[in-house]
Amino acid sequence: MIHELLLALNGCHGDVFVCNKDTGMIEVVDELPFIHPSEVQLLNKICRLGTYYQRLHLFVEKQQTAENGLYIKALANGVDEILNAYRQTLLRVEEEAYSDPHMPLTHVREQLDEYQLVLPRVDHAVHVTQQRKWRGGQILTHIHEQCTSGDPFLKSTFQRLLHVCHKVLYQQSSAWMLHGLLLDHSNEFFIEAISSSESSLPGDGESPIRDGVVEASASPLSCYRLRSLMLPSYLPVRVAEKILFVGEAAQIFNFTNMKTMNASEKGITVYYC
Repeated sequence: MIHELLLALNGCHGDVFVCNKDTGMIEVVDELPFIHPSEVQLLNKICRLGTYYQRLHLFVEKQQTAENGLYIKALANGVDEILNAYRQTLLRVEEEAYSDPHMPLTHVREQLDEYQLVLPRVDHAVHVTQQRKWRGGQILTHIHEQCTSGDPFLKSTFQRLLHVCHKVLYQQSSAWMLHGLLLDHSNEFFIEAISSSESSLPGDGESPIRDGVVEASASPLSCYRLRSLMLPSYLPVRVAEKILFVGEAAQIFNFTNMKTMNASEKGITVYYC
């Protein structure tokens, strides 16, 4: 029966473990003659992990093909790392079951005890993110709030998720501050460009936004502002304003360099005060 339990923990229910249509949870079939009533409660507690694994696995697979934002895809990658560690634990338990045919259920419960807290919390975090259609900094804020847990394993798990999601933020911030590029196809970054219709400055000309990327060669008169809705709650506004300023300065420098190069090609000398 251990092998049927491991299959259920991997999200594959069958004749012994089935999906309850009312609760959506994987449970033991009632009144099986070879399962003692005292074991039913223990088995149901263990195999509930299979339900959370199945939900999270579907979320990861969906994000691999869906045209969604970078942050939700990064979250899916982080969840997949957690599920990989979970699968490795199941593999180790299966190897132990082959070497010890009389391995008790309490040993399986002990090996998976950490995931009894982690998988439900991660599943809830993913569910809330999808239900409220959070993007960008909203996802970062939600994951960061989960890192305050007093449980070491749960805290490290959400810190790992936050680290994966931060990679997107670092890439966007680096492109903006170093090159003046606004790499934001899904409007998730906390800095946005103001279109020519919104800007009150004269001579803005054509909007510099092309395919979600604001080009560094755009006019220095192009305007940018903070998108407060996408600013992570733990990132101070003064820091975000400095990031905004540095990126705008990088755009001006790039525009000036391009203007100088164009003038040099035409044999014109450009003087700056």
